Amino acid sequence: MSAFLGPIHTWLYNKIKLQDELVNALIDAAVNENVAGDEIKAMLTRRYGELEKGDLEEICDLNNIHGWLQDRVSLVENRLAFAVTYLTMENSKNIEFLEKAAYSFGEKRAVELSDAKSVYKFLEDNLLSGMPCDRVNEVIYESENLVSWQQVVDIHGIYWVNILGNITYYNKIKKSLINGLISQTELTFAEVDENQYEIRKK
Repeated sequence: MSAFLGPIHTWLYNKIKLQDELVNALIDAAVNENVAGDEIKAMLTRRYGELEKGDLEEICDLNNIHGWLQDRVSLVENRLAFAVTYLTMENSKNIEFLEKAAYSFGEKRAVELSDAKSVYKFLEDNLLSGMPCDRVNEVIYESENLVSWQQVVDIHGIYWVNILGNITYYNKIKKSLINGLISQTELTFAEVDENQYEIRKK
């Protein structure tokens, strides 16, 4: 990455912010369901800190942009893994209302796109998949009606393993979020094989 702030840095930081907003939405849903109290917010802050507010150029370490952004990727990944694990620890069925909350979060940000290629680009521009250099997803097939891709690098699992969490919960949250984001389109999202996904025209 460049030593100067550029569009790619803003692009990545916007994805980081979206995941942080998702975590906050899941926590708010838990509080509303009386599954947890506000103490979970304090726990997350004590363990991992909070994402700074403000313009990127004002809060980023301009002498170490890559390292600063990597730290924020880890921060929001850890916060998601811990929040979901904590909220499902005593009752695994709590994942169901978290899935609904993730869908609702996505639905509020839904886009009206008409083809699979545009939807795939939208997801790549909004969902956090590590750093750009990680090259997590590899497109297998691409057309207006279908985009198929393989996740070739698992950059999420380590955060869940570190706290003895269930990585399948991450996949459930991600699927619900995507379905919410594309709820205004004529396309569907599906996992068609292990780590292989597709966006397909209905």
